[in-house]
Amino acid sequence: SAPAGSYATSLPPVQQSMPSAYASTPAIRPPVVEEEDFDMANYQWGFTVEKGSGLAAKDANGKSDPFCVIELVRAKNVEGTWKNIKTSSKTKTSVKNATLEPVWNFQAYSLNADITWSKYNGVKITCYDKDLVGSPDFMGEAYLWFDEDLPGATTLEKTIDVKLLSRPKKKDKVTGFITVKSTFVNKRPKQEVTQKQKNKLEALNSTPSTGSAIQNELVQISSTGRREVKIPTGGVEKFISFGELPKFDTSPGDGTT
Repeated sequence: SAPAGSYATSLPPVQQSMPSAYASTPAIRPPVVEEEDFDMANYQWGFTVEKGSGLAAKDANGKSDPFCVIELVRAKNVEGTWKNIKTSSKTKTSVKNATLEPVWNFQAYSLNADITWSKYNGVKITCYDKDLVGSPDFMGEAYLWFDEDLPGATTLEKTIDVKLLSRPKKKDKVTGFITVKSTFVNKRPKQEVTQKQKNKLEALNSTPSTGSAIQNELVQISSTGRREVKIPTGGVEKFISFGELPKFDTSPGDGTT
């Protein structure tokens, strides 16, 4: 048996038991970064009309005053041909005066990708020349079909030069391209590890389990100036003053039990 006023020497010293107790607390790890799942419900779709190039001259000065009308399209694909085309949600760019190379950078849409892709089949762009008197002159049109010309969320950003075409059964004077951009933005951005978390992880990874970093985590100074030991127990940290810790008798015994 142990001498009176002391504890059994078979118990390990406090400073040796601390690291093992601390090690029982789950290690701090960075948040799990999920892979892209490309679920359209998580994305906002944006469609921007950026510029025109090589457009047809419609005015006497050899220039035009171009603008674009953008519409969402519903249609039915019959053996690879889109029929029964209907348009809605019309919006338009500003007018750029006296130019065949207009720059708009106009965001036509910013919509929920999942709803838009399920409700519509594509986008129609029509370019016009604005006249002071009378109706605007037709300068060309183009269709961009979802999952054909415009890919889904598997392509987060795509810029396309769209060739303008004449209307069916019309002999319109049409030249040039309209540059558009389709983008997808995840509405649930991934969690990122903060710099503070990174610094702590680096310190833990570079320090042995019995090093001073762990001891500094365990030993703290209380508000009264006492040194205390932090004891993790089942996820709950308890602080015990050094004065309250049991005193272990580590002197050689006489061999009696």
